[in-house]
Amino acid sequence: MNPPGRISDERKVKTIMNSRLIAGIGINDADYPVTGCTLYATWRDMIQRCYNPNVQKKYPSYKGCTVSKEWHKFSTFRVWMLLQDWQGNCLDKDILVLNNTEYGPATCCFVPNSINNLFHKDRVKDNSLPQGVFFVRNSKKYRAQIFHKGKTQHLGCFKSADFAHKVYCKAKARLFREAAAVIKTDHIAIALIEHAKRYESHAQWKDLRKKGGKEDNE
Repeated sequence: MNPPGRISDERKVKTIMNSRLIAGIGINDADYPVTGCTLYATWRDMIQRCYNPNVQKKYPSYKGCTVSKEWHKFSTFRVWMLLQDWQGNCLDKDILVLNNTEYGPATCCFVPNSINNLFHKDRVKDNSLPQGVFFVRNSKKYRAQIFHKGKTQHLGCFKSADFAHKVYCKAKARLFREAAAVIKTDHIAIALIEHAKRYESHAQWKDLRKKGGKEDNE
């Protein structure tokens, strides 16, 4: 039994460990100072996105995302990251597995920021409209637009929201195929092509060729 006011060794260890937890989940078990360490910053930011309520308020798309248990420890994530082509690239969880919500060694890869941004949903002001479509009050038409390389690209205005969405999907598919053509890692390129095919199926290419004339365009 410990004298009054004394803290047991076990409690000391627990207190130290808790003080190093990230978002109450991530265990910083680094045996070196992590200030300025890109490996640590990547791991920490991943944990924060998935488990920090304040971060999720700012980026609600990460609500429901998790990190695999083995990656709760920084040291384990660090070993994996050192085997990847990580320098100058971004950690991505969306390319390899469709609708993925878990960060883990089987679902993640590193890609250039331009490719990572392809998976950021193009925002719409009206939730009743499909992705990439905005209603233009003055013309009473629907504008298709896509965000790429830091800029919004207008794809045209159309009579129906459905057709505008098809135009958006066609443009999105093109960007995925362009990305697949320049990526050096085969399994990532294959996954990007699969995403392109998914958007192409939504675009319905025959309909676009038939209806892409003056009666549908602005």
